[in-house]
Formats: sequence, structure tokens, C-alpha cells
Amino acid sequence: MTQGLLPLRKRSEFLAVRSGEKRRGALFLLELKKRPPVKAGFLSPRLGLTVTRKNGNAVCRNRIKRRLRAALRVGAIAELAAAQTDYVIIARAEILTVPFARLVEELRCRLGGKPARRRNLPVADREQG
Repeated sequence: MTQGLLPLRKRSEFLAVRSGEKRRGALFLLELKKRPPVKAGFLSPRLGLTVTRKNGNAVCRNRIKRRLRAALRVGAIAELAAAQTDYVIIARAEILTVPFARLVEELRCRLGGKPARRRNLPVADREQG
């Protein structure tokens, strides 16, 4: 049973996740990597947030992190996270401007392993390809 998302704290932990799977999205890049089994039974998933200076000054970066944490809490993302897996979210500046519901939906889709929702094409375009 998952108790919640534990934080990634060390740089080496963040770097280890880089070699895993990457799920790209409009709002963030999600990197994930399964941890090797441990006898102690450390099953909880771990999460790290990265917001680079390209996203703005310290105020903007902190707002992005607060918004991401709130979306993780509201969307019950800890329930979707796989046990013994490390996740790193690399945020983009667009997180500040999108509706909160879309951010939560994007997080749920990426962590759940589903592709992002595609735009509805007109019927004529669907028939051709």
C-alpha cells in the first residue's frame, strides 16, 4: 500500500532517473525509472520537481512549484504512481497560464501512462488517415 510520494532530495537520485523512460507533454516532461527491488521493502514511489531558470525569476519558479504540488495533491496522483518508481517532473513556464483542471488532467494522463488527449479531427480528415 502506498503512503504517498516521497521526495527525491539528492542530485544523484535526479540524475539516475534521466536514464529511464521519458513522457513529453505540453506542460512538462515526466521522467520515470523503476528502482531495483530492495529487501527492506521500500515500495513508496518518489517524486522530484525541477524548475529551471529558463522559466523565469525566483518568484515565477516558486509559483510553478506550488501549482504543481497543489495539482499533485488535488489529483490524487500518489494513487496512480507505481511502487518502487522514481519520477521527475521538469516543468515548463506554460504551467502558470493554463487552467488548473488541465494541469491536473495532464498529470493524471502522464503518470497513468496514457498518451495525451488528441484533438478531434473533422470526419473527412479521419476517413483519409
